[in-house]
Amino acid sequence: MKQTKAELRIAVAQDVLKSTRRLYVMTGMFVEQTQLTSKQMKKIFDLDDVKLIADKLKTNCRVCALGACLLSVVSLQNDFVFELQQGNVVGVESYDLADRLLKVFTAEQLLLIETAFECENFTGYFTGNYDELHMGSMTRYSRRLTHQLEIAKAFGERFNDSKKRLRAIMRNMIANNGKFIPA
Repeated sequence: MKQTKAELRIAVAQDVLKSTRRLYVMTGMFVEQTQLTSKQMKKIFDLDDVKLIADKLKTNCRVCALGACLLSVVSLQNDFVFELQQGNVVGVESYDLADRLLKVFTAEQLLLIETAFECENFTGYFTGNYDELHMGSMTRYSRRLTHQLEIAKAFGERFNDSKKRLRAIMRNMIANNGKFIPA
């Protein structure tokens, strides 16, 4: 039986919570590998299963809230193409992350999660259109969501540790049927 989007978001939140012991959680990036040798990276990328790659990256990458969600979505759905960049470094571009996460979350939910995690208002992301992924271009969302984004930012500011903040966001999603509702 196919999961509903709400059930998938709950599963993602549960997987992120389970993974926080292994993840290096920090603000300022989506997914960025820690220092691995080229040989180690090639070994990871020689795996045929995208889920296995995502699981290996959970131990070897720095992630923000959305990066953690991406790795969990990929682990659960086994559907994404990770690319090695120059120097055998893995990184995820904002448009790739947005395109994949928008299949699970709404743009508004991604904005709220990112704002709460980064403790900054991140309007301008996640409309699903690459041309609109740049800061400041989502004025229709910023007008409509200004108050909710302020609440999300205040929610995140209650936690001075990135990992604790990520856990709180994921617990909130689980408690609210797969939707982040900051209060």
